[in-house]
Amino acid sequence: MIRLAGGTGGPRRIRGDDSCSPVNTRDDAKIMTGKAHAPMTETLDKRVVTETVAATARMICAEQPDVPEPNSVADLDSFSMVQIILELENIYHVRLLESLEEFDGAEFSELADIIVESAARNQNMG
Repeated sequence: MIRLAGGTGGPRRIRGDDSCSPVNTRDDAKIMTGKAHAPMTETLDKRVVTETVAATARMICAEQPDVPEPNSVADLDSFSMVQIILELENIYHVRLLESLEEFDGAEFSELADIIVESAARNQNMG
Protein backbone atom coordinates (compact mmCIF):
# COMPACT_ATOMS: atom_id res chain seq x y z
CA MET A 1 0.00 0.00 0.00
CA ILE A 2 1.23 3.49 -0.73
CA ARG A 3 1.88 5.66 2.31
CA LEU A 4 1.17 9.27 1.54
CA ALA A 5 3.49 11.94 2.89
CA GLY A 6 1.73 14.30 5.22
CA GLY A 7 -1.43 12.19 5.36
CA THR A 8 -3.03 11.36 8.67
CA GLY A 9 -4.88 8.23 9.52
CA GLY A 10 -3.93 6.36 6.34
CA PRO A 11 -5.66 6.32 2.97
CA ARG A 12 -9.32 7.23 2.84
CA ARG A 13 -12.15 6.51 0.44
CA ILE A 14 -14.38 9.30 -0.83
CA ARG A 15 -18.08 8.56 -0.62
CA GLY A 16 -20.68 10.15 -2.83
CA ASP A 17 -21.37 12.78 -0.19
CA ASP A 18 -17.69 13.91 -0.34
CA SER A 19 -16.96 12.62 3.15
CA CYS A 20 -14.08 10.27 3.73
CA SER A 21 -13.92 6.86 5.31
CA PRO A 22 -10.88 4.65 6.01
CA VAL A 23 -9.72 2.44 3.16
CA ASN A 24 -8.58 -1.13 3.36
CA THR A 25 -6.71 -1.70 0.12
CA ARG A 26 -7.17 -5.46 0.23
CA ASP A 27 -10.92 -5.11 0.68
CA ASP A 28 -10.96 -2.58 -2.14
CA ALA A 29 -9.09 -5.05 -4.35
CA LYS A 30 -11.76 -7.65 -3.62
CA ILE A 31 -14.48 -5.19 -4.54
CA MET A 32 -12.71 -3.89 -7.65
CA THR A 33 -11.44 -7.16 -9.04
CA GLY A 34 -13.44 -9.82 -7.25
CA LYS A 35 -10.19 -11.16 -5.75
CA ALA A 36 -7.85 -10.09 -2.98
CA HIS A 37 -4.45 -9.80 -4.64
CA ALA A 38 -4.89 -13.06 -6.49
CA PRO A 39 -3.61 -13.65 -10.00
CA MET A 40 -6.03 -12.51 -12.68
CA THR A 41 -7.66 -15.42 -14.45
CA GLU A 42 -10.51 -13.62 -16.19
CA THR A 43 -10.72 -10.75 -18.62
CA LEU A 44 -11.14 -7.44 -16.83
CA ASP A 45 -14.26 -5.39 -17.44
CA LYS A 46 -13.11 -2.02 -18.79
CA ARG A 47 -16.04 -0.20 -17.18
CA VAL A 48 -15.13 -1.57 -13.76
CA VAL A 49 -11.45 -0.79 -14.31
CA THR A 50 -12.31 2.78 -15.36
CA GLU A 51 -14.37 3.19 -12.17
CA THR A 52 -11.47 1.81 -10.13
CA VAL A 53 -8.99 4.19 -11.78
CA ALA A 54 -11.26 7.15 -11.01
CA ALA A 55 -11.89 6.03 -7.41
CA THR A 56 -8.18 5.49 -6.83
CA ALA A 57 -7.38 8.94 -8.22
CA ARG A 58 -9.97 10.54 -5.94
CA MET A 59 -8.68 8.61 -2.92
CA ILE A 60 -5.04 9.59 -3.53
CA CYS A 61 -5.86 13.23 -4.23
CA ALA A 62 -8.11 13.48 -1.16
CA GLU A 63 -5.09 12.66 1.02
CA GLN A 64 -3.09 15.58 -0.34
CA PRO A 65 -3.72 19.08 0.99
CA ASP A 66 -5.05 21.60 -1.52
CA VAL A 67 -5.38 19.05 -4.34
CA PRO A 68 -8.81 19.22 -6.00
CA GLU A 69 -10.81 16.12 -6.85
CA PRO A 70 -9.76 14.99 -10.34
CA ASN A 71 -12.32 14.49 -13.11
CA SER A 72 -9.79 12.98 -15.52
CA VAL A 73 -6.15 11.98 -15.86
CA ALA A 74 -5.52 15.45 -17.28
CA ASP A 75 -6.33 16.91 -13.83
CA LEU A 76 -3.51 15.02 -12.11
CA ASP A 77 -0.08 16.36 -11.25
CA SER A 78 2.91 14.06 -11.76
CA PHE A 79 3.23 13.21 -8.05
CA SER A 80 -0.40 12.09 -7.83
CA MET A 81 -0.16 10.21 -11.11
CA VAL A 82 2.79 8.13 -9.92
CA GLN A 83 1.03 7.28 -6.65
CA ILE A 84 -2.12 6.27 -8.53
CA ILE A 85 -0.17 4.11 -10.98
CA LEU A 86 1.63 2.32 -8.15
CA GLU A 87 -1.65 1.65 -6.37
CA LEU A 88 -3.25 0.33 -9.58
CA GLU A 89 -0.24 -1.95 -10.11
CA ASN A 90 -0.93 -3.46 -6.67
CA ILE A 91 -4.64 -3.86 -7.33
CA TYR A 92 -4.34 -5.44 -10.78
CA HIS A 93 -0.92 -7.13 -10.55
CA VAL A 94 0.36 -5.43 -13.66
CA ARG A 95 3.42 -3.32 -14.41
CA LEU A 96 2.30 0.07 -15.60
CA LEU A 97 4.84 2.70 -14.62
CA GLU A 98 7.47 1.58 -17.12
CA SER A 99 4.96 1.22 -19.94
CA LEU A 100 3.42 4.69 -19.47
CA GLU A 101 6.43 6.68 -20.63
CA GLU A 102 4.64 7.51 -23.88
CA PHE A 103 1.14 7.77 -22.37
CA ASP A 104 -0.59 10.98 -23.40
CA GLY A 105 -4.18 10.09 -22.56
CA ALA A 106 -6.44 12.52 -20.78
CA GLU A 107 -9.29 10.28 -19.55
CA PHE A 108 -9.53 7.60 -16.87
CA SER A 109 -10.87 5.24 -19.53
CA GLU A 110 -7.65 5.57 -21.55
CA LEU A 111 -5.62 4.50 -18.52
CA ALA A 112 -8.10 1.66 -17.99
CA ASP A 113 -7.40 0.48 -21.57
CA ILE A 114 -3.73 0.08 -20.72
CA ILE A 115 -4.51 -1.85 -17.54
CA VAL A 116 -6.91 -4.21 -19.33
CA GLU A 117 -4.36 -4.79 -22.13
CA SER A 118 -1.53 -5.36 -19.66
CA ALA A 119 -3.58 -7.82 -17.61
CA ALA A 120 -4.54 -9.71 -20.79
CA ARG A 121 -0.87 -9.89 -21.82
CA ASN A 122 0.08 -11.20 -18.37
CA GLN A 123 -2.67 -13.81 -18.54
CA ASN A 124 -1.51 -14.98 -21.99
CA MET A 125 2.10 -15.24 -20.79
CA GLY A 126 1.30 -17.65 -18.09
